[in-house]
Amino acid sequence: MNFTLLLHTSYIMQPPFEYISDVLIVGRGAAGLSLALRLAQHCKVTVLSKGPLSEGDKFYAQGGIASVYDETDSIASHVNDAFIAGAGLCDKEAIEFITSNVRYCVQWLIDQGVLFDTEVNPQGKEHYHLTREGWGHGHRRILHNAQPMLLVRKRK
Repeated sequence: MNFTLLLHTSYIMQPPFEYISDVLIVGRGAAGLSLALRLAQHCKVTVLSKGPLSEGDKFYAQGGIASVYDETDSIASHVNDAFIAGAGLCDKEAIEFITSNVRYCVQWLIDQGVLFDTEVNPQGKEHYHLTREGWGHGHRRILHNAQPMLLVRKRK
């Protein structure tokens, strides 16, 4: 991969420096980082962030993404849990679309090198370690990354 993550260091004047890129992405949210991963295969990408990695929703989310991976869970249950957690104020069609497609998005992240926690079951088979965070999930469906600031490994 060929991208650089530029972080805000301070408002104190720094010596001038130069980065040369084909593409500059402003913001390190999920959309910006996903775009950076897609483009990095084709050109040199720089991601610009207004703050340190220890700030922002990706850090506070603790590296977790909710998706149906357990055979006892279902998309219908995930939709219902999300609707309840949103106090009925959510757009049900949007919830259905997101919960129906999130597993494909998670698989794309895995294919890009995002490492989610795994564990070995009593039969010796490795599988994703799923958690249930907060009161909003009726099933264990949070895929978690124990090191949220190191989500992507370098590919050879």
